[in-house]
Amino acid sequence: MSFRLFGHDVEITSSFWITTALMGYLGHGTNWRMVLLWVGVVLISILVHELGHAVAFRAYGVPSSIQLYHMGGMTMPEGAPKLTRGRNIVVSLAGPLAGIVLGVVTLAVGYFVPMRSEFVANLVRMSVMVNIYWSFVNLLPVLPFDGGHVLESALGPKRYRYTLGISALVGTVIALLAIASAISDGRAGWQLWIVILFGGAAFNSFRMLRELQALVHNSGAAHDQARAQQEPLLPATERALREAQIALDEDEPARAVELCDGVMAGRELLTGERPKARAIQRALAIKGWAHLTLGQIPEASETVTRLSRMAHTDPALLAAVAFAKDELAPARRLLEAARASGDKRKQVFGPLIQILLKQDEAARAGALAFDCIEALSTEDLRAIGGLVSDGGSHAWAGKLLEAAFKRDRDPNDAFEAARIFARAGEPRKALDLLRVAVQNGFTDVERVYADDALVSLDDLDNVIPKPGLPNPA
Repeated sequence: MSFRLFGHDVEITSSFWITTALMGYLGHGTNWRMVLLWVGVVLISILVHELGHAVAFRAYGVPSSIQLYHMGGMTMPEGAPKLTRGRNIVVSLAGPLAGIVLGVVTLAVGYFVPMRSEFVANLVRMSVMVNIYWSFVNLLPVLPFDGGHVLESALGPKRYRYTLGISALVGTVIALLAIASAISDGRAGWQLWIVILFGGAAFNSFRMLRELQALVHNSGAAHDQARAQQEPLLPATERALREAQIALDEDEPARAVELCDGVMAGRELLTGERPKARAIQRALAIKGWAHLTLGQIPEASETVTRLSRMAHTDPALLAAVAFAKDELAPARRLLEAARASGDKRKQVFGPLIQILLKQDEAARAGALAFDCIEALSTEDLRAIGGLVSDGGSHAWAGKLLEAAFKRDRDPNDAFEAARIFARAGEPRKALDLLRVAVQNGFTDVERVYADDALVSLDDLDNVIPKPGLPNPA
């Protein structure tokens, strides 16, 4: 479900409705009137919260879009805005502040307006709980809550490990307190939800901390190893490895494997020497990528396992093997940790986009692709835009296809972007892009009038008239 709200694209996923309704059922059983009231209160409250973030972004000149998923939301800025740490803190605080204001207004209405029905009283009670109580809970220094992002901005990127450590510690303490409270009460109500939220957040922070530390440690170990092995490889070995890399780059993976096997066997060495460890490591890395290209997953896994025993292994290669084995969770963790450490290679963000699409997180995939747009080819933009649109995130898909048009000036890209923006409920944007498509040579009128979303646009005839009608002046 997608629509525009105060100039912002909003997407509500099916997981939001399911999770929110489930929480309402756990709290109110088969009292469906109360369950529907709960869903409505949560919907409005989270929208107000995310609009707080979006308005703050807009105040700093950064467009953003909103996605509601599970029983929460996310406001995603376009591109990679370079805000100061202070401004990032303001953006993080704007959401809880908006929720607190809504809760205080609701509380004031409940105080000054007589409660003539139990329904209205429950409405006020739920709104106060969701907006005031949750806003303060959300300010605790635990990622991915707003308080965790405030801490992250305050400590800065160089101290991200400290942020993760504090997040894991605080989340664990809160989860343990909730468990103790449930034991004391003899039953688990809201405490169970707190345990799930903060226990899960603490676990994720601890996992990311370990992976980030491993990346830093392995990078340091690799650096030390390189320093300890200053002696260059023999020219014949260097030449064979370079040829293997070229073969891999030119889509000749079988030849790359053959050349790497030769290096590891020391075939190019005429002196009977054994190949150096560095040569074997480089050969294994190339061979791992080559096996993946050939679709030889067991061989790639065995090669990477052998390489990992010898030295630091590229996280992108480890993730690629996990992804090929359909182990999406570990692959995603490796790729996200690599991005957190500053790795901007296509081998990192490309598979991560694919994983997000496979896990039905089309909006995040579109936002990531838009953030890495300079490293994507026009064909990549078209393919990802189509997949993101199929996943229901029309706003991000439209932006990707519009970027493809701006790059190559292909009128078909402008037309496809117009179709998607029409589906996203942005008729003015759709008409503008359709007009641009016509100006750049698009003449397929039948395609326009065969699209239900475009046909419903007002003034469509003024942009591209139906067959038999005169062209607009």
